[in-house]
Amino acid sequence: MKIYLDSKDVIDIFQNDHPCSASVFQKYVVEGGHEIVLSSYTIVEISAPLLDPFTHGNVMILLNELEKFPILYVHPDLRGLELKEALHAFSSKGEYQPVNPFVMRFDQTLDLSANPETLRFLNYSLTEIVWDVYATGGLKGLETFAKPMKALISKDRKIARPPSLASHFTKVIERNLRDDGLSCSEVKSFANWIYTNPHRCPGIKLSYEVWHQIVKNRTDGLEDSDMEDYQHLICLPYVDRITLDRRMYGYVFQAAKKIGVDTGGMFRSIGDIWKQETE
Repeated sequence: MKIYLDSKDVIDIFQNDHPCSASVFQKYVVEGGHEIVLSSYTIVEISAPLLDPFTHGNVMILLNELEKFPILYVHPDLRGLELKEALHAFSSKGEYQPVNPFVMRFDQTLDLSANPETLRFLNYSLTEIVWDVYATGGLKGLETFAKPMKALISKDRKIARPPSLASHFTKVIERNLRDDGLSCSEVKSFANWIYTNPHRCPGIKLSYEVWHQIVKNRTDGLEDSDMEDYQHLICLPYVDRITLDRRMYGYVFQAAKKIGVDTGGMFRSIGDIWKQETE
């Protein structure tokens, strides 16, 4: 089972022993043949206290303990992987095949080719990589995602007569293709082909639907943390368990049900997962 934990849940286990200690959780993961899935966003959020000169030790200890677990990391360009596979299937008149969204090392999540120069260091630990990223200023800036995303949502909420989600999806795919340096001569047909099947580009579609669930709720005043949580959503279709913040959980639940994505692996906290697994 692949388990994707929100950063707050990682901290709860490793620093607060809630709902169990890290050693007990490690035993559960290893003996059950499970894997912990982490993204670059998760690691950066966990490591943010490094920016406070008085908290280096706690972060390094947490990362050292975390690396004792079987870990998979989310590929840095999962959207591109889905688009490329969809283009191949569409152009060859075949069917979309699930992509492998995982890499084995954290430094691979920081390079779009997933082939960083540091791969030559065979024993380059998670702690060492994070420290190098911190030393070069790479831990700064995650919070800057929130402001422009909130501005875009505010702009979308002001549209008096928004287009249908199905028709607007073509514009989104057209933009994504352009941003990823990809091309398609039949963008409208290609976008419709993706949109009509829940198994094609599931991460892209879920992120799209969640975005518009947020836009639709015009009275919801968004927090910066909501926008950071949004970054995790694209990998939901590729894991068996995922923890989401309460607010984001509601949006994802609505969107996932709409497009046929199973919500049985969604939880609000590691405590909820632990309760289910140990009852």
